Amino acid sequence: MCSLAPNHINLNVIRADRRMVWKYTPSADVAASYTGWHDNDSNGHAWIYSPVAISFSPDHFSLFMVSQDRCIHQSNFDLWDTGDFSPWKRLGGQVCAPPAVATLHGIVHFTYVMWEGVYTPAGEEWIKVNGNFAPTVSPTAIVTKSGDMSVFIIGKTDCTLYHCMWTPKQGWGEPEALHGQWASCIKAVSSGNDWDIFGLNADSQINHISFRSGSLQDLKVYKVLATTAEALWSRNGRIHLFITLYNHQILHRIYEDDTWGRWETLGGTFTMTPKAVSHSADSLAVFGVDISGTLQGNVYDRINRKWSGWFGLGDGIVENVG
Repeated sequence: MCSLAPNHINLNVIRADRRMVWKYTPSADVAASYTGWHDNDSNGHAWIYSPVAISFSPDHFSLFMVSQDRCIHQSNFDLWDTGDFSPWKRLGGQVCAPPAVATLHGIVHFTYVMWEGVYTPAGEEWIKVNGNFAPTVSPTAIVTKSGDMSVFIIGKTDCTLYHCMWTPKQGWGEPEALHGQWASCIKAVSSGNDWDIFGLNADSQINHISFRSGSLQDLKVYKVLATTAEALWSRNGRIHLFITLYNHQILHRIYEDDTWGRWETLGGTFTMTPKAVSHSADSLAVFGVDISGTLQGNVYDRINRKWSGWFGLGDGIVENVG
């Protein structure tokens, strides 16, 4: 799931038959503007895990999928020249969770976790990052304005969150252990050279660490019980945090100028992590698969500053939207 042009959103999901289908809207503020489902030529592959999408330049995005043999595949979408995906390219790997992706200046960086460690591609080769990491928890990655890539991943046995940094001149450094005990749903967001990392701890509370002006800030723990967490740094400079409660409803909160606003309830009945996208300045949309397997969307109206409410976009979905 990504926005590759103003007011344009692409949604990619996996059906019960393990094929990928996609739809889009050219008018993201209008709930009824989405197309029907488009079939993708999966080239005989059956897909597992959630798709991972990222826009690397205007009108283009890359989609990463994992086949049933646990290999990563990539396809690129071109909005104007073809209006479709390129043939799938097999990238390799043996993964137990979706990869992490980040982009800067048209270059897509992605990493994945194997039982032996974290790997990242360099050309056609794979580089191992030192460490012993949880193979079933997806890493999360960001690229800062300076061109450095940060990958965050939870340790396999110690519930520690590790920060692995790659720089163009020095390559990979040693993993840095961050404060706190971390369990799942980690998500990093960045703006310029600043970043924030969110995730759930073993008590289902929300951990939050910020990096500002070259300094790592203290760990903050928000004592609200959640089952999933998602964060987005929107185009107007705000951080949006979405969590799913144990009653399956979604809450939303805004972080601006290092200050949190109030929680607002978006409702719904969700078990999978909500996915958010900012499709233009001061715009916001969130999507999720509910307990019945229906893809639902909710759009923030920039004019009246209210949410549209959840609207259905198709059922029979077995993995999260991506």
